[in-house]
Amino acid sequence: MQKTDRRLCGNQGLTLIELVVVVLIMGIVAATAFVGISQTTRMDADGTAGKIQSSLELTRMQTIAAANDAEVKLKLAKDSNGYYASLLQKSGASFIELDRIDIGPARMTVQVKNGAATSTVDATGVIFTYRKSDGSFTSAYDTIVVSGVKTKNIVLVKATGRCYIE
Repeated sequence: MQKTDRRLCGNQGLTLIELVVVVLIMGIVAATAFVGISQTTRMDADGTAGKIQSSLELTRMQTIAAANDAEVKLKLAKDSNGYYASLLQKSGASFIELDRIDIGPARMTVQVKNGAATSTVDATGVIFTYRKSDGSFTSAYDTIVVSGVKTKNIVLVKATGRCYIE
């Protein structure tokens, strides 16, 4: 009997060991990608909540520092690109946008609560205002809820105008 070499006969098949190694490598790559994607989505809720909190604090500081006749407010809204915060200041009969901050992707959900009543932030937006004399909230909301894979609550302390993330 003649021994035939696999390479000489033109057989280009894979051995079972080669196939197992390829499947194992593909599994490791898929698992790594899944962990990376879910970690990024979790960070979206943290980042979005942090940006909303910073925007609220900036609006509070701008309100306190503004001239007596200037009115400052924050508009939180959503467009096709995601959520954004606009810092607005009254100029004559209308408001001008001082700053616009992209705060989170469209795949997130941002809601505002006033007691038991909840509404979702959309294109029309939600307005937050402060009292110039003491920096307290004049808006009716008490909580902002940021939801994705993870949920973050921004608690609004009306008496002081401060907010914190839970």
